[in-house]
Amino acid sequence: VLGKSVVELGSGCGLTGLVAAGIQSNGGSTFSENSVTLTDFNPTVLENAQGNIHLNTLDHVATTSELDFYKQSGKANCWLDDKGESREQVDVVLAADMICQPEDSVAAANALHDTLKPGGTAFCVCADS
Repeated sequence: VLGKSVVELGSGCGLTGLVAAGIQSNGGSTFSENSVTLTDFNPTVLENAQGNIHLNTLDHVATTSELDFYKQSGKANCWLDDKGESREQVDVVLAADMICQPEDSVAAANALHDTLKPGGTAFCVCADS
């Protein structure tokens, strides 16, 4: 993730994204500010994630943004935030336990497609039950 733009899908508390931001911060990356974006659809969860970014002094490399899987088309070359604004695709997508219900899987796949640049890398881990 060093030197790459990164989105964590369904961040929750943001552990996976915080690790990526820590690598960016400690690895001497010259990538632009806020190159790691932690996303979730729940504003309260995002407030908590933003607090975790601040507690870990990663504000210079990480930020949060609301992203609802169900608002992504799976056909776009950008993703939509909570305001309906287009956001650039990224080099790396991280996702850990982002699917809560089996019926969320298609929407999650659409979000993955819309957030990831062509030729990018996704690391997704989801429980099977």
